[in-house]
Amino acid sequence: MIVRGLTNIQANEISNENQFQIEVISSYKDVLIVTINTIEGLNFLLQHSEVSYIDKPSKSVKVEAVISDMDLTINSVNKLQSDYPDLNGEVQTISIKEEMYYLDDIDVKGRFVESGLESATNSSHATDMATIIGGAGNSFYKGMGVASAVSLASSSFENILPDQDEIFDNLDISIQNHSYGTALPDNRYSAEARLYDVQCNIHKELLHVFSAGNRGDEVAITGDYAGIEGYANLSGSFKMAKNILLVGAVDKELNVDVRNSAGPTYDGRIKPELVAYGINGTSESAALVSGTAVLLQQKFEELHGFTPESALIKSLLIAGSDDVGTTGPDFKTGYGNLNAINSMRCLENNTWFSGTVTSRGESNYEVQIPANVEELIVSLVWNDPAANEEDVVALVNDLDMTISNQSETWQPWILDTSPNVSALSQPASRGEDHLNNVEFITVQNPDAGNYSISVTANEFPNTVDQNFYITYRIIMQDSFEWTYPASHDILNVADSVELRWQGTARGIGQIELQLDQRDWEILVSNVELSTHHFKWKVPSTFSKGRLRVLFNGQYIESDEFMIAPLIQHDIGFNCEDEVLLQWPGITSAEGYRIYAMGSQYLEPIA
Repeated sequence: MIVRGLTNIQANEISNENQFQIEVISSYKDVLIVTINTIEGLNFLLQHSEVSYIDKPSKSVKVEAVISDMDLTINSVNKLQSDYPDLNGEVQTISIKEEMYYLDDIDVKGRFVESGLESATNSSHATDMATIIGGAGNSFYKGMGVASAVSLASSSFENILPDQDEIFDNLDISIQNHSYGTALPDNRYSAEARLYDVQCNIHKELLHVFSAGNRGDEVAITGDYAGIEGYANLSGSFKMAKNILLVGAVDKELNVDVRNSAGPTYDGRIKPELVAYGINGTSESAALVSGTAVLLQQKFEELHGFTPESALIKSLLIAGSDDVGTTGPDFKTGYGNLNAINSMRCLENNTWFSGTVTSRGESNYEVQIPANVEELIVSLVWNDPAANEEDVVALVNDLDMTISNQSETWQPWILDTSPNVSALSQPASRGEDHLNNVEFITVQNPDAGNYSISVTANEFPNTVDQNFYITYRIIMQDSFEWTYPASHDILNVADSVELRWQGTARGIGQIELQLDQRDWEILVSNVELSTHHFKWKVPSTFSKGRLRVLFNGQYIESDEFMIAPLIQHDIGFNCEDEVLLQWPGITSAEGYRIYAMGSQYLEPIA
């Protein structure tokens, strides 16, 4: 049972003074998970003056996917790594809450940080999540994760409550990844959801990243959305928390699989907030977002000397994302698909504000919009105080954002929360948002000039100030930028790859290839630029390459990248005192470098 209002000491005293036994399994603050051996014990707790809430804990949690393909190009993580090669998470520590990853896996070797909360069970799933977040690429070039030098802690998900605060303090952990869920969707604001909201307000720098779940073909069993197919099937009541970041999945074509869990939450809030690539489900997507958040935190600390609040990281991730699915936010893809390089640029370019409002207060910010802008994107995020268990609406401190110029005012995008498929699938419309602690506004083709971003506060139940963060992003008209391949990318000979770009350029373009600075050759003369990708079979060569696109009479070149065959080596002999490593020669290679495994990474030995 989950019991709110007792301490561990009080539970032990009750057991010692009575004929029944109360065993504390885990705890956080004033909430205990306990087992009670008699009905008399349960009745005693139900009548206890200190006990304010009793509930059944969430059903046993399970992992939600096994990785079979890692692709960092769909979310522009590869572009971030190329443009910011010094960002690798080496000063950060992330916690992975599930079973224990394999310490001898060479992609995560030597970076384990002991927490004392590790599961006694090792799993491939946990190792996959660690690899996506922080793989070093020692085993294979596709084993390179987002933050290749991050330190990795582990915490067992057998304890479904938040970990104790001192763990995050002592180990300097500010991100925790949760890629698991319960067997059936349970739509309500549970004790677990409340406690995660509590913790995020105690540790304002701590970002909890959860997978949305792979229960998209199931229906909610409780709440207003019970029985509705395709919606409100997030895998676990703890995913109803407001201050966590919930992540769904898309495939390489940016489509959502029917297995992927969707919002809304029990009270109509938008969850997941983001999606990211995950061919097998949302576990992988959450890990990609967690790794990106690590790099954003590292960059912020370099710029400002302290750890950013999680609400800022959420705001950066949301404002940097690309709209997918239904135009505007929706209950399946949230506010968009993770775009790591866009979010990093918002941080580095200081296109964000922090502010505070009091009850009935207001804050205003000015933004200068240049000419020829295609879209202005603005996200507002705050960590909201925890509600009470089973509250009908979870939002406590209600903020409202608007954007205005001298002639027009824009409100946030909101969704129809009526409990039927027709309403939940409707495109977003504009209006006041009194449900979410994320507000999101886009303005298409804004005129040049000054724009005011206003944040007003409705009446708060408690007389406390509310901190918030705003991030904005400006997208120019007719823009085009190559994102894959980037400067650090090596393309394997004979692979079929998706060339990728971003921007607002539309119409037909011509893509050309240059090898080793020789003449340009046409790859395709009629690609539709709005698709943002083109499948290409890498030629059989060993050379440097560069791409360029021709549209509207101008060329835009990519970074210089490498094309190389994958060398298949083998062992000629392996004796006690020497080993023979051999491989087929590569025409035009000037030499070869041999690596051996060091304490953490492959190191050159010859």
